[in-house]
Amino acid sequence: MKRWLIAAFTLTITISVVVFTQAMSEKPSLQLGVPGEWTWRYDHSPYADRALIPLVAAGLLGVLCYFARQRTLEFVGRRPSIFLALAIFFTLWLQVSFAYLGRAGFGQGIFWAGFDGANPYFGEARRTHSLTELMAEAQDPNRPFRIHVSAHPPGPVLFYYVLLRAWGTTPETAAAFTKFMEKVTPYAGESRAILEERIARRSYSNAELATLYSSILILWLLVALAVLPLYYWAASLFGQPAAIATIGFYALTPSILLFNPMTDQMVVPTAILMLASFHFGLSRRDPAKLLFAGILTWIGLQYSLSFLGLLFLFGICAFLEVMPGKHDLDRLKLLAFSALSFVVMVLLFLPFGYNSLRAWQICLTRTVQGETRSYLAWTGFNLFDFALFAGLPVTVFLVRGVFGALKRRETAAHRFTIAMAITLMALNFSGINRGEVARLWMFLMPMTTAIAAYALEEETGKARWGFPICFGLLFVQSVLFKLSLDVLLTSIELATR
Repeated sequence: MKRWLIAAFTLTITISVVVFTQAMSEKPSLQLGVPGEWTWRYDHSPYADRALIPLVAAGLLGVLCYFARQRTLEFVGRRPSIFLALAIFFTLWLQVSFAYLGRAGFGQGIFWAGFDGANPYFGEARRTHSLTELMAEAQDPNRPFRIHVSAHPPGPVLFYYVLLRAWGTTPETAAAFTKFMEKVTPYAGESRAILEERIARRSYSNAELATLYSSILILWLLVALAVLPLYYWAASLFGQPAAIATIGFYALTPSILLFNPMTDQMVVPTAILMLASFHFGLSRRDPAKLLFAGILTWIGLQYSLSFLGLLFLFGICAFLEVMPGKHDLDRLKLLAFSALSFVVMVLLFLPFGYNSLRAWQICLTRTVQGETRSYLAWTGFNLFDFALFAGLPVTVFLVRGVFGALKRRETAAHRFTIAMAITLMALNFSGINRGEVARLWMFLMPMTTAIAAYALEEETGKARWGFPICFGLLFVQSVLFKLSLDVLLTSIELATR
């Protein structure tokens, strides 16, 4: 067995078992985070038997990817639509089944989505009377300081606002949808009752309940549909075998499965689509795709300033392409189309009283003002936190990929790998995020799975055992982490003390 696979096996099993045993302890001695500032909350779930449901989904997805990589399934090369449709279905299955795996089952997501102390975006959406009001508050530097709202553009609030208004126009449909969801979703009705009686201490209207349930479904579906742009981007840059493995690793990424159904998941499919649009726009010299990429960048920045990190990644990639010996400067000039569409979007909303630049400036200021945690402690822990939740097998081969890229650097895949390493280091030492990067840097994790899959190809070649070992390790880690950590209810526990 190759030494990198041995390292992946040893690290994954050791750390996953340690986390699991710590969660079972009454007084855990090992905290994941910086004690006194922020730590992830242990919460052992006694329902390990629920892991059988995601085990079936992961098993079927693993078999699909394994035989597709070995080219046993010839239709993947000629018509990947069947492979992609099945991969989307299994990814969705994993999202749903992992949401059920924790102690509270589906109630965990319902508690998080419906309680203002944990999900302030939903609360702000309920209190918002019009889009004009929402846009005006986004540009008000004197608005009340609430870090999870005031440090974000209005996109997350707008997401819930639109759903609330849509369901509010059809109360009968909202009531029927709510009844249906509580009938087909185990413990949904009981969880809603607990939410109303013990957590929020108020009754929810049918429109509010329909918004909660539909928002969860939308997030699950978007994460699954991100398989499409991720596959085509990875196949173009890293090759088809690596792209197939990327899909398997993406579906089992611990962060994407555990922070489910948080609104942060929305950043993941948007980031993948944005990356693919820029990539294919430049590689095929397609102005339409680059115009779309600029529009998508503006939309993404209305949702989260995390996309600034993605733009930094693009910038490093562009710099590496025009270094001495590279001759892609003319191609990079096509980025003017993206810049044009981005500027047009900024200007387009000015007559309606919304200045995007002003809103972003306020968010950045509030982010800096609200950061009081220790710089040294968190720059030391952040990368470890990212490594844990990106998946330990993925992290091992990400490191292997970076070492290999630094030695070779002759292909676009290697240069992208170097750009990713630089981006992670820049984000870490900037100090802009001190803690919770497992959630905040989730948008970079699909790209790390592609780098890891490519490095696995370089390490094991045509060997049949490399992918199934890493895939199996990733599943084991994700299950043990889900049974050990309650990343959604931390905010609720603090807010209800």
